[in-house]
Amino acid sequence: MHAENLCTTCYKPVPANEYTCPHCGATNPATAHQCSQCGGPLGEKEPEKLKPKPKPQPTKRRRLPIVAILAVALVICGLLFAITQFSRSEVVGVVDRLAWRTTIQIQALGPVAREDWHDRVPASALRQGCTPKVRHTVSDPVPGAIEVCGTPYVVDTGTGQGQVMQDCVYQVREDWCRYTVNEWRAAGERVATGENSQPHWPQVSLTANQREAGRAATYIVVFIADDQERRLTVSNAEQWLQYEVGSEWILEINALGGITSLRPAD
Repeated sequence: MHAENLCTTCYKPVPANEYTCPHCGATNPATAHQCSQCGGPLGEKEPEKLKPKPKPQPTKRRRLPIVAILAVALVICGLLFAITQFSRSEVVGVVDRLAWRTTIQIQALGPVAREDWHDRVPASALRQGCTPKVRHTVSDPVPGAIEVCGTPYVVDTGTGQGQVMQDCVYQVREDWCRYTVNEWRAAGERVATGENSQPHWPQVSLTANQREAGRAATYIVVFIADDQERRLTVSNAEQWLQYEVGSEWILEINALGGITSLRPAD
């Protein structure tokens, strides 16, 4: 018998894993990297490149228009006005005391440093020195003026040839002077205060270079209402003296605690 007849079982090598081309469907060995039929790449797909994320755009802050801001301000002012004018209450107040304050303004005569053109310096002033400065410019030459010209430029004359032009002005200089002059200036005030019905002006001793510059007086009525002090400023002494200490008054109080009106209590 031949040797091949003695073999009752035939063993074939197990074929290697095969890979189907995703492009054309041809069968290729698992170890192949390129399709033998279409040449397409085999194996796992290359990872997609990550696209860069767009940078977030900064959010622009919207600014309120000026009209809207003014409208809001007007609304707030209107609310405050309404609160102070319409939110009122009445309380009984008793005059606790009268108060007053008188003031005399004082001025002193002394040297003051000034600067001006020579023709504006007062005759009584003491000049400290003058410096020439440009006071104004003119288009025509005048004695003593300094000519100042701009950059030359070319003007078309219509003949095919340009003409070089230059604009000039003339600076007129005059003396700018420093000087001192005696002037009246604020030099403080004298004040007197009291809590009685006999106001008086403060005592003032003026020197030779001082003078009074004005007088002012403030008259105040102090009420006690709901265990609180309420103050009313009166414009003149005659009206102020009508509020007798101990007298009762009906006070109209606004939301801010101010007295808006009053009348004698019955």
